[in-house]
Amino acid sequence: MVPSGGLDNSKLRAVLELEDDHGRRVAANQGYTGVDPLIDYQVPADGDYLVRVFDPTYSGGPGHLYRLDLDTGPRVEFAWPLWSNRARPPA
Repeated sequence: MVPSGGLDNSKLRAVLELEDDHGRRVAANQGYTGVDPLIDYQVPADGDYLVRVFDPTYSGGPGHLYRLDLDTGPRVEFAWPLWSNRARPPA
């Protein structure tokens, strides 16, 4: 899993691409949540993989900041209820 780590004040509108060890693009995303991309990919085999992070207009500069997080654990996408009341347990 390659979750996005964009910074709120960054000018970068990142695109993520994942390539396998043969140079084939196996996944890409541009804006999973707002402008933050996310790739959720189960690697089928050991090997070298390349993650590309770039601006779709190929612009850049000091204000184009990004933090890339790589993770192998599960990701919580949805939870219900969205809130709880400690004084009253759910029915």
